[in-house]
Amino acid sequence: MRLAMLAGCAVLAGCAGVGPGSVARYTGQIVPESACGAASPATLVVRAGRFDFTPTDGVLLIAGAVADDGTVAGQLVTPGVDRKPFAMVLAARIIGTAVTGSYTTPRCRYTVALNLR
Repeated sequence: MRLAMLAGCAVLAGCAGVGPGSVARYTGQIVPESACGAASPATLVVRAGRFDFTPTDGVLLIAGAVADDGTVAGQLVTPGVDRKPFAMVLAARIIGTAVTGSYTTPRCRYTVALNLR
């Protein structure tokens, strides 16, 4: 029942929760659009109108707000090995039980394809 409510909410409003404490977890892969390596796992967790995205399911976390239309956009900027800013940017949208969009770093652009779990 709860899963059906979550999916219905996401379809109608692009949201992922139906009340306080609700959490939706989307998992899948980020796939490079050029020769920058292999596909990697990724996870997006939505709760209380906020999201946390972990590219490569590692320790880096991009956080932000979920817009009313299901758009998620955020960035994390860390110092690169050359001590210049290294920006990692997520631009995606939650539609139904899927998240699609892009994840971009200074070295590569990835296609994001995640599904509700």
